[in-house]
Amino acid sequence: MPQPSAPTAAPCSQACAGGSPRPSSSPCAYRIVGFLLGRDGGLAAHIGPLIADDDAIAGALVARALDGIEGPLFIDLADSKRELRSVLDARGFTAARPFTRMLCGSSARFDDAARTFAVVGPEFG
Repeated sequence: MPQPSAPTAAPCSQACAGGSPRPSSSPCAYRIVGFLLGRDGGLAAHIGPLIADDDAIAGALVARALDGIEGPLFIDLADSKRELRSVLDARGFTAARPFTRMLCGSSARFDDAARTFAVVGPEFG
């Protein structure tokens, strides 16, 4: 798997920063709107977790990753992320294995379901 490029960030808009401009003496604010990690695996490279504020950000992160990875690739995509699933289907992906998230001792999720597009993989719990 190729080495990722350096992280990038974009300045928040006024709407993102609460609607009012920052004083000129304040440093520019940045906010992370998504991230995607990847790793080599025994059978294929694996991308995940994928955390993003919305479908467009998730799609852009995946597109950037796919442009830099050759060979077989796994992504454990959440069933609810149908828009990203369509993007992956169009790039030749097919469902290869089921993945069920299980919790012990609590019914509360530890992640944010709205922002979690893909998990790191079953090997990591």
